[in-house]
Amino acid sequence: MKWEKVLWKEQPFPDNYVPPAFLSSLRRNTNVRKHTYLSLLIAALPITQHAATVFLFIAVFIHLLGGALDPRFLLWGCIVGYLSGMLLAEAIFSALGEAPASDDIGRKQQRSKTVKASLLVFLALMALTPILKTLTEATSSDSIWALAFVLFFLNVLLADYGRGGPSQNHLHPSHHSPRTTHPQTSPTSTESNTSHARSTQRRTTVEPRRLTSVLSMNAAISASVVLASRLRSHLAVFALVLLAVLLFALGPGIRQRLQKASITLQVTTTIVVAFSAVVTFSFASHIGSILVFATLAFLTFFCPMLLVWAQRYKNEIRGPWDPAVPVLNVKET
Repeated sequence: MKWEKVLWKEQPFPDNYVPPAFLSSLRRNTNVRKHTYLSLLIAALPITQHAATVFLFIAVFIHLLGGALDPRFLLWGCIVGYLSGMLLAEAIFSALGEAPASDDIGRKQQRSKTVKASLLVFLALMALTPILKTLTEATSSDSIWALAFVLFFLNVLLADYGRGGPSQNHLHPSHHSPRTTHPQTSPTSTESNTSHARSTQRRTTVEPRRLTSVLSMNAAISASVVLASRLRSHLAVFALVLLAVLLFALGPGIRQRLQKASITLQVTTTIVVAFSAVVTFSFASHIGSILVFATLAFLTFFCPMLLVWAQRYKNEIRGPWDPAVPVLNVKET
């Protein structure tokens, strides 16, 4: 009597019986996508940018703490860098066609909101500077260094290195909403339904990763505040916290837009930020600059190489023991 894969039929076989043809339908690595070194190298650039940004901030703090950097120079550098950076980014994104000309009114409103928010942040930091300077007076410096290290580590660990937006979703749009039929709809209602579906999909896609991004930013700002409390003057505290807001609050959004805009622009930005971090650290410590360079090189070149090498040991096994997966997005004919 031949064994059959049924439960309703009584068969003269033990419960743990394994048929000889059980492994005939075994499949290995059916859903595994092989990554190339170049694709992984490009994917590692946002990580390099973020790590270089952290190193750059730490180097600036070391210079302020040692008195080698005038806080007034840093303050004006932040203001000029912010204004010129916003203008340059707007020009680049407009030249690349990311911002359509039909949305001029929305862009003007967004600019005005950005300016108002920037002024509010600037004034809030000015008001909170005396409090921030005396925030950790009763804490030893060793505890401050350890706390800052842990917070920056959390910042790098929880940062969002994706492109952002709906393009990062791994599910098809049809997975988010059930199929509906509209036998007679006007063009206006169709466009309204389409825009509503897109906005719903955008909210569904962005929300899950927003929490880690906020936690990452909060960790970086907290580390910056505890480090700034070790500085001598109120102006130095204000300038350092302002730099932290620019690098860790505004920087990730600009980085994601660069990822979507152009690979060449992303590579150029990575080189500039990494070079600035290494050079800035070299004025404080030559050994530190070597360690920064080695860390950035490890993240950029060696980690993708290690992942490509480890792909050969990837072994995903699928067979008749896997539960059935229902197909929900069947196309209607």
